[in-house]
Amino acid sequence: MHEPKEFYLSQLPLLRNLFTFDGYLTISDSLVRFIKDICTGVGRIEEPGFCYLTPQISDLHCDWNRPDRAETLQVAYFGTNWSRRMPLLFRALDPMGILRIHRPEESWAMENLASYQGPADFDGVGPQRTYASYGIGLARAGSPVPPSR
Repeated sequence: MHEPKEFYLSQLPLLRNLFTFDGYLTISDSLVRFIKDICTGVGRIEEPGFCYLTPQISDLHCDWNRPDRAETLQVAYFGTNWSRRMPLLFRALDPMGILRIHRPEESWAMENLASYQGPADFDGVGPQRTYASYGIGLARAGSPVPPSR
């Protein structure tokens, strides 16, 4: 589990799904407490495990000393799911011509953005190669939590 607890508490189906898991792994102390508390509430004793992700080593990097770097700098975004993440930011960056969105075409039902570049190669170095060539990578931590009513 890596989403903030508010994500699960704001959507009843997601909260119910938590109780169907065979076990729990997380990288967050606060999620360990949340898992224990929520499971204790339904009479289930759980001891979540920690999942430490280690990034691969890569020697790919952006050539910041390239003479044309100021004119060619772009922002890369990779996405596999469209859940209305950052639509205002995407719409603001799209007409500037600096955003490059890579995603599977069928996975996002969103407005037509000129920044869409098609899917990237997921061959072990495709995203890193893209980040290095563009110069900047855009990432969003966590998931959007629907506003309370």
